[in-house]
Amino acid sequence: MSAGYAVFIALVAGGAAPVYFILEPAKRPLAVRLAAALVMGVGVIRLVKTVRARLDARPPSNFELGLEPPRREVSLDPQFVQIRDDLQFGARRAGYFDRVLWPRLVALAERSPLRSAPAPLVRPPGRLFRRGPSLITLRNLIATIGEERT
Repeated sequence: MSAGYAVFIALVAGGAAPVYFILEPAKRPLAVRLAAALVMGVGVIRLVKTVRARLDARPPSNFELGLEPPRREVSLDPQFVQIRDDLQFGARRAGYFDRVLWPRLVALAERSPLRSAPAPLVRPPGRLFRRGPSLITLRNLIATIGEERT
C-alpha cells in the first residue's frame, strides 16, 4: 500500500517537474501546490474509503437497531402455495393437468355446497405443444364450480 503511494507520488513529481521548469519563477509555487493538492486529494479519498469500509463492517449498535422497525418474514400459507403451483403446472403441462389437477377439480365440483345439481364438468382442451389449458380457461372453470345456486 505504501509502495503504491510512493509510486503515485513519483509519477506526479515526474509529471510536475517539466511543468515546474517551463513556468516563470513567479508561477512555480502554483505548480507545486497543484501537485501537492492532487497527492493530498487522492490520499484523502483513500482515507475516507478506508474509514467508511471499517465503519460499515462493524455490527450495528443497539441504538441503530432501534431506529429501524423489526423486519417480519413474509410467509405464504402452504395450501395457497400448493394451489398456486397446481395451477401453474397444470397450465404448463397437459400430463400434470390430466393426472393431478383435473381429478381435483372434478372432486371439488362434486362436493361443492354451492351447486344444487352438480353437472359434469367439461374438460377444457389443451394448448399447442402439450401444454395444459390456459390460466384464463382454468379461472373460468373454477368460477363455474363456485357458482351459487339460482
